[in-house]
Amino acid sequence: MQVNWPALLKIEGDEHLIYCRDELTLRVETASLILPISKNDFIVDSQGQQFYFKNDGKLWLSDTKYSLTELTQLIRAHLSALNHCCVTKLRFNNFQQAIAAGAT
Repeated sequence: MQVNWPALLKIEGDEHLIYCRDELTLRVETASLILPISKNDFIVDSQGQQFYFKNDGKLWLSDTKYSLTELTQLIRAHLSALNHCCVTKLRFNNFQQAIAAGAT
């Protein structure tokens, strides 16, 4: 299964999300990280599909799909870490809106 771009990169132990508009952006972002990508890091695409990284850096589709509620919680934590106020009031109608909000 292909990634439906854009997507958000979630690094284990970090509240911040990294917005990736395409695969090239993802590769640039992962190459710039201080620590290598781990088996617990993942991306969520604009359809809610979750992808993990293989040892060779390629992506594999998880058996589980993120719910819009779970993605909203990730984005709230991300925006809260950036000191945005009123993040608990955030609501999204679809995954595309949620992913776009993670671009901040």
